[in-house]
Amino acid sequence: MILRLVDLDATFLERIGRTIVYRDGLVGANGIRFCCPACSVADPYVKAHPVTIWLANRGVPDDAAPLPHGEFRGDGVHNLTIWTAIETPCWRGRIVNGCASIL
Repeated sequence: MILRLVDLDATFLERIGRTIVYRDGLVGANGIRFCCPACSVADPYVKAHPVTIWLANRGVPDDAAPLPHGEFRGDGVHNLTIWTAIETPCWRGRIVNGCASIL
């Protein structure tokens, strides 16, 4: 199953030290947060918990959780691709061209 990041309320983040600021776009951002795709599919009427992914080489410390940090391409939520496979306790998938897949 594939879900668009836009439909998962995706938003970009900027981590400055321990402070997180929401950003309107990728400029200045070093992470992305969106609703868990697996939990969104399981119960579409309940807002799912968030998934956060830090983008590699964007100023977030290498050991900052959650790991791993994703190599990416794209210029916004609509076409973001993260090369690293993402695994959380309830979701395993990828982000390709603005869509989250469930593996």
